[in-house]
Parts: sequence; C-alpha cells; structure tokens
Amino acid sequence: MKKLAVLVIMVLMAGWLAACGGSSGNTAGSTANNSSAASGSASESTAPPTSSSSSSSSSSNSSSSASSSSASPSDSSPPTAAAGPTPSPTAVVGMDQATGLEINPNPAPQSGDFIVEGPVTAVNAIPQDKPTFTVRIPGGISYTIHAQPLSEILTEDGTGLRPHEFRPGLIVRATVRFDATVQGGTPGFVSDDMVILLNEK
Repeated sequence: MKKLAVLVIMVLMAGWLAACGGSSGNTAGSTANNSSAASGSASESTAPPTSSSSSSSSSSNSSSSASSSSASPSDSSPPTAAAGPTPSPTAVVGMDQATGLEINPNPAPQSGDFIVEGPVTAVNAIPQDKPTFTVRIPGGISYTIHAQPLSEILTEDGTGLRPHEFRPGLIVRATVRFDATVQGGTPGFVSDDMVILLNEK
C-alpha cells in the first residue's frame, strides 16, 4: 500500500514537472521569437529610405543648378565717353587779311602795330577813362593793354556795356602798339580801338 502511494506521488510529480518544463520552454521560445521580431523591426525602421534620399539629393542638385543658371552677370555701367578736347579761347594767329597786321605775335614786337585777340583774364576799370585789360593769347603769354575809356569800348554790334559788365572771360580784339611812355614813363601796350567779340573766331 505504501509502495502504491509512493508510485502515485511520483507519477503526479513527473506529470507536474513535465507540465512546468513545457510551459517554460514555450515561454522561452515565445520570448526569443518576440526579441527576434523586435530586432528585425528595429533594423527595418533605422535603415534610411533609399528612394527618398536619392530624390532629395536630386532635388537639391537641380535646385543648385537652377540657381547657378539663373545668376545674372554682374552689372557693368557702359564706359563713359571721353570728353572731347576743349577748344582754346582763340586760336587766331598769323596775319590779318584785312589789315595785313600780325595777330598775337610772340614775342611782342617793340615797334609798329599788331593785333591782340583773346580772353580777358583781368580788368582794372579804375579810372574808367583809363582802363587796363590783361589778355591771354595762344601759347600762354599775356598782354596788358591800356585801352580807350570804358564808354568807348563797344561790342561788335555797336552795343555798349555798363562798367560792372567789364569782367574776366570777355573775348576782345584790339590793335595795339608798344609805348615806352605810357603811365608816366612806364613802358606798355596801348590801344584805342578795343572791341568785345560776341562770338569766338
């Protein structure tokens, strides 16, 4: 009777152990399967999508190409045209056909009449009946001319000027001669027919 009871107990224990062993095997298998599935899922989610990356790269390349092709050349202003030579105030030299007198001689003759024509660079209108004009001729030299009274100096068309209108910049023409006694014995050039030119010759 005791042997039978021991045998029954052993069978029950063997059955229980078998049941426990199967259950833990299933649990381990299920855990391994779950872990493998999770690992596979993780590796799939971290792999970069090839098609998306290449499309993004191609989009970036095309954008860069478009921006470089649409870049406009640097603006450059057209070169400024060089200004032409400024004409000298007067280029009159040589001989006057009407009178046969020399025009703007350099050096100045010490005898005889000649013609001076050019721009006025300085005026001394005091006294008004004995004005002095400094006239520059081609070549850079100047003549200081003691002219007739201001009231007798007219323009080519016969118009007179007021005293304050006699100023540097006027173009004049005068028949002059050297005078060793002008102004108390000081040598100089004198004229009694100075004319203001309206247009340069």
